[in-house]
Amino acid sequence: YNVITACDGMDALEKISRLTEEVHLVITDLNMPNLDGYSLIATLRQNPQYRQTPIIILSSEGGDEDRERGLTVGATAYLVKPFKSSILLNEVSKVLQTRAGAPA
Repeated sequence: YNVITACDGMDALEKISRLTEEVHLVITDLNMPNLDGYSLIATLRQNPQYRQTPIIILSSEGGDEDRERGLTVGATAYLVKPFKSSILLNEVSKVLQTRAGAPA
């Protein structure tokens, strides 16, 4: 995978806006300075270019309300920290296959 990192939600939006290639997946935390993960997702979903881009939340917030809010705002999947890297990689593979139209 070609990975681009950002230090917070504002940095992520700035970096995404400068990209010339398509973004295939966004992985975000919820608790970030300057722009939290919920706001990042909502902003991306308002842009037609990113309405269908898979977004995985990876957060220490594991409550049902947090999960429901994340999925309602537009996340594709929600994983709770701590996590096993194999679970994250499986979820990444699943959402990318689904996005490409292949069976998950």
